[in-house]
Amino acid sequence: QLDLQVKMQFDQHHAFMLKNGLDGCSNVIDLGTGNGTFLAAIAQKHPNISFTGIDTHEDMLRRARRKKMDNVRWCDGDVNDFETVPGIKNADGALMRYILLHLKDTSTVIANLYNALPDGARLWIIDLDMEHFHCDPPHEAFELIKRLLRQFFDAHGKDSNIGSKLRTILEGAGFHTINMETEELNTESVDIKILQKFMIQEVIVYRYILQNALTDEEFAMIKKFIEDLSLGDTFVNYGVTMASAIK
Repeated sequence: QLDLQVKMQFDQHHAFMLKNGLDGCSNVIDLGTGNGTFLAAIAQKHPNISFTGIDTHEDMLRRARRKKMDNVRWCDGDVNDFETVPGIKNADGALMRYILLHLKDTSTVIANLYNALPDGARLWIIDLDMEHFHCDPPHEAFELIKRLLRQFFDAHGKDSNIGSKLRTILEGAGFHTINMETEELNTESVDIKILQKFMIQEVIVYRYILQNALTDEEFAMIKKFIEDLSLGDTFVNYGVTMASAIK
């Protein structure tokens, strides 16, 4: 699933980071690096930047460490306690990609990150945004997908459905020069087969985490809806917001 994300979205995320100061950085930290696929791809394109991938899950770090690169190190660290995050006080760039939806209190973490980063450091945030989930024409199955995601957000985080709240959170923490864009992640902008595979795996993962929040009938309806997207009769946008800011 993480590799599918990168396959679909790398070019847009990389372009957004470049547009918002990546080339001016020398020491970038990826908070919640997961299996390291995205960070390894970024690091390959920027051999003159030193990167640090941070995660709390040993199984993810174990997979990340298989990606041996001269300009990347992989470390254990918890964004809920920046004292545990190696290199944070020397980082001139920090990436938070699909981590907000796992945080219990986004506002507090962002405020603590502001205090931990040095002046002038850049921050990039990329995460799901329910305000930009859209289906045309409307479909019951898509509403079920949205319901499933909202249940996950409610169970696992505060302010994790970022939307327009993110600007307020960043400004409240003290960040400035905030730039926000909505990513093009839809049935017209990406390979439909990859998007279909990504969407069904998302549903399977969230259903499992929420202990079968969908009935078998609801899951079958969603599966058919996703399969039928290849017919081209339905437009689906999977809401993602990209934000940048400076301390």
